[in-house]
Amino acid sequence: MNYRKLISCLLIAVLLLQVVSVGGVASADPVTPLDQLNYIRSSDDDIDVAISDVQSLLESGSLIDMTDISTTYNLLNDEQKKELARGMIFLLPRETDYESQSQVEYVFSMLYNLSKIPKFMNEDNAQDLLDEIYGLFSHAEGFLPFDEAQYMVEASVGYSILSGADKPMFKNIAMFGASMNRSQVSVSYVSQLTLMKTLIEEYRPINTANDVSGMNVALDSIMKHNRMTRMMSTEDSSIVPFPVQMEKMEDIEYDNQKREELAQWMIDHKPQNGYETVSQVQTAFDEFFEPNSSALLEQFNDIKKERIRGEYRFHS
Repeated sequence: MNYRKLISCLLIAVLLLQVVSVGGVASADPVTPLDQLNYIRSSDDDIDVAISDVQSLLESGSLIDMTDISTTYNLLNDEQKKELARGMIFLLPRETDYESQSQVEYVFSMLYNLSKIPKFMNEDNAQDLLDEIYGLFSHAEGFLPFDEAQYMVEASVGYSILSGADKPMFKNIAMFGASMNRSQVSVSYVSQLTLMKTLIEEYRPINTANDVSGMNVALDSIMKHNRMTRMMSTEDSSIVPFPVQMEKMEDIEYDNQKREELAQWMIDHKPQNGYETVSQVQTAFDEFFEPNSSALLEQFNDIKKERIRGEYRFHS
């Protein structure tokens, strides 16, 4: 053991001792696992030593009750466990102590759920995992520095407005993002945080698109994702196909007029409360490409115009 490590161990030993007054009465509380975590994070130890110490603290069960998650935690490989410990050190600035047990549990829960994305996200658990992660994001301001918390809260707001068909479509996109890292031994917690932030930032919900421009952007986005999953699934059979088949749109990809007509069609056929299911989206999409769809769209627009004129005359 080198001199620096010896000093480090002695300091930890001092921390673990109660300070006793001359009269023999304890004048300080016992050192808690929270104290140990803060000491490790603030020490000058080599980062690999600090990661090992935090990992040992986690696995001892004294800092976090691992009873309910021990099975899935044990399925993480050694590098993933180290990355989780790394996150416990660095997600908060190292000069900032954890202030409470609830803050420790929040950060651990965040990192633990992020660590499951590459290896464990699948069709059965993806929705629950996304709900959990973005739900944690929504509480970030109570536990993390403002700069870190702000983008998480914004991402959680973006996720919270997803409804109906947008949820399974976004889930598929998230699963695709996770699959890109599945072969890696370990994925940094920073890249997983960035992935969750970027995915929701770039997704354009079909149910909130109320004009031609917005709907055109939403359809373009899911068309390109549908194409990407088709291409990648030839190399990776685990990739789940996009739930709406958008191939027909590729035939009009560079026809701006047709694309605008399709966008208007999807707006006009959207139920009052939005597309509830991907089947509704698929049906409306397919109907546009039926041989007589253009004539139907013109008739539909004529009816709308007549209705508007009638309402105007009534109010006059």
